[in-house]
Amino acid sequence: HVRRAIGVMQALRLALLQFMFLRIISVPAFSRANDISRDDVLEMVFTLRIEEALTQLRRAFPTHFPKTGDFSVSEPADYPDDADEGYGFIHQTYFDPIERAYGLVLRIGGAIANEFGAHG
Repeated sequence: HVRRAIGVMQALRLALLQFMFLRIISVPAFSRANDISRDDVLEMVFTLRIEEALTQLRRAFPTHFPKTGDFSVSEPADYPDDADEGYGFIHQTYFDPIERAYGLVLRIGGAIANEFGAHG
């Protein structure tokens, strides 16, 4: 029974890792900034430096910008404000699911270690 439970947990963990890898390669291209390129971010994810990769991606795709009201502008803006059209959509579609999947990977890894009594 324990062996099967560990096998199921490991299979789920591997599926989550595969999900993260497939999601990260689908992230839209971004310009090289702050000495970080797409290849650098991919390497971070493939070496499981997920939090570091997400930090860099969130810098490449910021969701908070100065508002039009912050400036004295007389012309109307036509830039999309909806989250489903801007960088907010990229966060919801790519970064947030990767972050949730990584959290589950860590929890499942802890559960597997606890089954073996490997903690400390």
